[in-house]
This record gives sequence, structure tokens and C-alpha cells, in this order.
Amino acid sequence: MRCSVKDILVNDGDSTEISGSIEYDTLENNGDTIYFTTPIEFSGELTNENGDIIVTGEIEFEYKVKCHRCGEEFNSALKCNVDELYTTAETDDTYLLKGDEIDLEDMILDNIHLNLPIKFLCKDDCKGVCTICGTNLNNKSCNCKKTETDPRLSVLTELLK
Repeated sequence: MRCSVKDILVNDGDSTEISGSIEYDTLENNGDTIYFTTPIEFSGELTNENGDIIVTGEIEFEYKVKCHRCGEEFNSALKCNVDELYTTAETDDTYLLKGDEIDLEDMILDNIHLNLPIKFLCKDDCKGVCTICGTNLNNKSCNCKKTETDPRLSVLTELLK
């Protein structure tokens, strides 16, 4: 998503509103594959501040991913705010401003990575799967015999009696 900043670079304090979308099928994130079910939408404002461009706005999209506990795919949505700086001297905290055009795609993807959850859960109280038979415990119970205490810690249980 490229944007011309030629008009706002003329005067300090000038700004312009922008909006657009980026089409992605999937995104890899810490070993998880995120499947986009809608385009990534961005709307915001570009502001000239002493020759640098401040980008503020909002990213919004819907996606499908597998739950970390039960392994079932589920749909979710993400909406996050953006406040980034494009400057002629790129650092770890800024993006590079070359000429009179900026490319927002890397900045948008970076913000998506930063705002996605560390652990994807289909619901907060997901019960996961039985470690013995693999039954999804959200759908039905299983009759597996579960030991409450790790056998290696049974000696400690005896001390508490």
C-alpha cells in the first residue's frame, strides 16, 4: 500500500487522510498460520512533522486460526491502533522515508505481528483435549482414568497425611 506524501511535505504540519486495503491469504506468526478471511483494512492520517511523516490510524481484519488447546479452527478479528514514524534516517524504531512516497505494507504487517495474541484460544475457557485419548473435551467427556498426582510426587503426598 503505497501513499504519496509529496503534497504534505511542502509545509510543516500538513496532513492528509488515507485508507486502503491489502489482500493476503495467509501469514506465519510464531509457528502458527493465520488465514485471512477479509482484506486487511487500514484507515488513518499522514502528518508532516519537520520533514518526517507520522502515520496514525487503525488496522482491522478477520482471520481463522487453530486453537492452541483443542486444535479446532476458529474465526476471530483484530482491530489495533497504529502510531509510527517515517524518517529519512531509518532506525530500529522508525521506517524509511525515501523521496515523496511511503510504503505502508511492512509497517502494517509489523503492527499485526505485535498485536496478535501469543496464544490463540477458541474461547477463554477452552478445555483442550484429553492427554490420553485425544478427545476434544469441549465437545464431550471421556472415560479415561486420570491420576490426579504425578507418580514422581507421591512421596510428597504421603508427607501431607
